[in-house]
Amino acid sequence: MRRNRLKEALKTGAVQYGTFLSLPDPLAAERVSRVGWDWVLIDMEHGQIDLSTAATMMACMPQDEHAPTPLIRVPRASHDHIKRALDAGAFGILAPMVMDRAEAEMVAAATRYPPDGNRSVAGGRAPTAFGTTAPEYFHEANREILTLIQIEHIEAVERAEAILSVSGLDGVFIGPSDLSASMHLPPTLSQSDPAFVEAVRTVRDAARRHKVAAGIMVAGAEDIDRWASEGFTYFGVTSEVGFMLAGMTQFLRQIRPSS
Repeated sequence: MRRNRLKEALKTGAVQYGTFLSLPDPLAAERVSRVGWDWVLIDMEHGQIDLSTAATMMACMPQDEHAPTPLIRVPRASHDHIKRALDAGAFGILAPMVMDRAEAEMVAAATRYPPDGNRSVAGGRAPTAFGTTAPEYFHEANREILTLIQIEHIEAVERAEAILSVSGLDGVFIGPSDLSASMHLPPTLSQSDPAFVEAVRTVRDAARRHKVAAGIMVAGAEDIDRWASEGFTYFGVTSEVGFMLAGMTQFLRQIRPSS
């Protein structure tokens, strides 16, 4: 059975880099997953991707020991979305906009089979994704599935201690744009307002106390350097669309500098 290398890395504090996929395109997923990322996340919250396409995208990703860990950001933190993403073959889920301890408990339970949780048992491509049989997958999945939640609202920041004390959470991921908006600041991945920085540190400190990996969405290398110095260990670097448009924009500015 394939191991979840991202989960293992986060436990040791090793820095991990990933990107988001927002286009419903299996061929794009295949190409992006061969670049060298540690993890690749299919965004079903904001991207125009349905579950069937997400499953096909993951099936197109490499399966060898150098393959990035495939994750899905579910549309919302709910049991039905989580179980379907995992049955489709995701090695872990990212639950957006978790606001309180009860939601975090629900997410943790939904990612684990009984007796550790309440994930329902059914068919799907998950055993195939992990290169194993259905019985072995059922036996080992609770150990391998990665459970990540997003704190991206100032009210959730205020409840970070209670949220991150929930057993079964592997990591917390900060969404700077939504967190900024909730604080009445301009939404941006590179937010530097002192109140925002203090909010991020509040989440980081709670994560440290409860041995939960801390990650954050970033626009580029400068943001990574800033947050790595603050103790963050995994980074979501924009998206395939972000990289594509940035490359095109840079090229056009080179050939038409006055435009």
